[in-house]
Amino acid sequence: MDRIRAQRAPVIAISPETADFAEQTANKNALSFPVLSDVDLHVSRQFDLVFDLPDYLIEIYKASGLDVAKHNGNEDWQLPKPATFIIDTNGVIRFVEVPSDYTKRVDPEHILQNLEQNKKYED
Repeated sequence: MDRIRAQRAPVIAISPETADFAEQTANKNALSFPVLSDVDLHVSRQFDLVFDLPDYLIEIYKASGLDVAKHNGNEDWQLPKPATFIIDTNGVIRFVEVPSDYTKRVDPEHILQNLEQNKKYED
């Protein structure tokens, strides 16, 4: 996080959870950046990131006590794919990565390389 902030790049997470649960997630994980709530996945839908959880995974979540419907404030059993965007100060998306495996995240080193590369687009 320090290296990302040194690039003057704010970090913002967007979660399908309700505002209360998003805040709990941020606090539980001691996140040092805001976690915004995207109930009903309005923002995620704009970027074509929403997927329906398969039945077998719904059953696993239910069996483990993870109440997605309660956390997300709806009964849709949908989640956003984990996506990482770098957006410049003019609102232009300069980098996007959406892993095909929803359990994977972008390596922070890859983000840092792209931040450095995209400095040339500032102003």
